Amino acid sequence: MYTRSDMQKQQVIDKKRYPFLKEVPSQPLQEVFLRLEKAYDGFFRGDVGYPKLKKYKDYNSFTFPQFGFKPNGKHRFAMSFAENGKLYNKRLGEMDIHLHRPIEGTIKQLIIKRQSKRWYAIFSVERQVVPSSITIENAIGIDVGLNKYAALSNETVFENPRFLLQKEKLLKKAQRNLSKKKKGSANYKKQ
Repeated sequence: MYTRSDMQKQQVIDKKRYPFLKEVPSQPLQEVFLRLEKAYDGFFRGDVGYPKLKKYKDYNSFTFPQFGFKPNGKHRFAMSFAENGKLYNKRLGEMDIHLHRPIEGTIKQLIIKRQSKRWYAIFSVERQVVPSSITIENAIGIDVGLNKYAALSNETVFENPRFLLQKEKLLKKAQRNLSKKKKGSANYKKQ
């Protein structure tokens, strides 16, 4: 069986044989091998069935695992933003994009997905999450119980409304009325 590195070596050979593979950036092609590896791992674990053969037309998404510029700032990864705010790839060119919200953090991965004849860009970002500070001035403790619904640390007590008990009384009364009716009659059905 081929390993992922064997498949990547085969990709170099196949690019010479099949010209349409040269039109696609190499990173999305390598991600196909990762998907295939995951499918076979799932099959050998017994989680899923045997992987189905897919043609290149059957894929609805492709992944760019690296986005932006290399650390030296001079060279681009396979996908990045152009100066005018469009998505840019050396082979695909510039693509218009409509951001529905600003991107916060460092973009780590880009998935381009086709869904009902439209294309979407899904960005995975890494960002620092600052924990929100909690004001302790107004903090209180709550004890939830059965007899008393809730007791607060400032000695406020909420009585248990006992909704089930109230509804049980109504249900008993309705069942008593129903038992006095002839089964299948109009009054029985109204109840």
